[in-house]
Amino acid sequence: MRDIQKLVRSLGIGGNYQGYRYLLYALSLCLQNEDYLLSVSKLLYPEIAHTYQTSASSVERNLRTVVSVCWERGNRPLLESISLCPLSSKPTIGEFLDILTEYLKDSAKKLIASNSMYLFFVALTDCIYAIFFILLRGF
Repeated sequence: MRDIQKLVRSLGIGGNYQGYRYLLYALSLCLQNEDYLLSVSKLLYPEIAHTYQTSASSVERNLRTVVSVCWERGNRPLLESISLCPLSSKPTIGEFLDILTEYLKDSAKKLIASNSMYLFFVALTDCIYAIFFILLRGF
């Protein structure tokens, strides 16, 4: 959740918007189940509305507001850099969620890969030390 908050705030969307909370929750849901990206209006909005005890139309309106804030007054260059295609106009809510979900998934994969390499080198170093001590004892 911390990575999601950091990304959203980096895009210029602050916690003073109701849509901020909805966006964080929407992204966490989309990361768990990408089917939400296929049916934003029918699945995602009602789920968020149920959780926050509001209407789906209120969720949509508030998410539309934070997308506009990002596009008009936020960090548009960051949004354009993490998008996998050029953005010639303000993205829809579904497109915005897709861009951020893909970026977060990619970031997580890179983190896992870098941690795996680190663990590999630690294990390799341990093996080298073990071989060195075995050879040292033999002489």
